[in-house]
Amino acid sequence: PLYIFVIGSILFWFHLMQAPECDDGILPAYRIFRFFAIYSCLVSVLCMFFVYWHNKLLVDASRPMRPSEDRGAPPGTLEKMQTRAYDEAVFGDEEGKLYPAECAICLGTWEEDDVIKVT
Repeated sequence: PLYIFVIGSILFWFHLMQAPECDDGILPAYRIFRFFAIYSCLVSVLCMFFVYWHNKLLVDASRPMRPSEDRGAPPGTLEKMQTRAYDEAVFGDEEGKLYPAECAICLGTWEEDDVIKVT
């Protein structure tokens, strides 16, 4: 239906442009038809743009994402991080504690035998 609307709008506009004798006031509706033809052409071109854009969005969304080559940390990153044994005096949610009571990654609570990488 959109293609028919585009073609019909363009043909209607061309038909009006082929009848210049109506321009001098013989047909009072000529001005209204001309505005209608121009606006129809503009709306049809705008709709075609939106159809193209929508199709491009759908095609881009349907493509599988390419995984990047290496999303991991550089080698030796874990060795550079500070390692601490669990200590109730240092780990906790109370005021004055240096580190949180649970792991920031898995949200598990610390236990006595945990060796913790400080992040």
